[in-house]
Amino acid sequence: MGKIRNAGCTKRKILISRDLKQHHGKKIFAYYNLHKKVWSVRHKGKVIAHAEFLIIDSPEFKVSQSGRNRVLREKRKNVHAGVVGILNTSAKLPTNRTRVSYNPYIAAHFYEISSGSPVQGAATVVMCVESFAQDGSLIPKARVYASRPVFKKLDKK
Repeated sequence: MGKIRNAGCTKRKILISRDLKQHHGKKIFAYYNLHKKVWSVRHKGKVIAHAEFLIIDSPEFKVSQSGRNRVLREKRKNVHAGVVGILNTSAKLPTNRTRVSYNPYIAAHFYEISSGSPVQGAATVVMCVESFAQDGSLIPKARVYASRPVFKKLDKK
């Protein structure tokens, strides 16, 4: 990877759309759209917007185990994981954040990048699309940063 643009979701790359502003304070589900390379935002089961930048309060990280099993079986990605919480279009960026990720081939849950610890929620989540310069082109990458993450205890089987 080369030079990072918009590292750590420090700047809003686009203005918050009118569609998002009218849903401020509502419960949403956000997931990374692999085709559009942006975050898709659902409210009451309907996609209401696509965004490169989101702030979600009281988030819960959700993974459908049956969806994950299908990914592992078919070796093809599908929408089965995302963040549920309250859309916040007016918040300031939290300063103390840790990077969180999800990869169905690594774990059945979202996890903190630095420690690998499973994460179930946080006080606030910042979701953005960062661009990495590589071989003369920009490669978009989905990033999730959690403020005060809540770690999950795994069941021992």
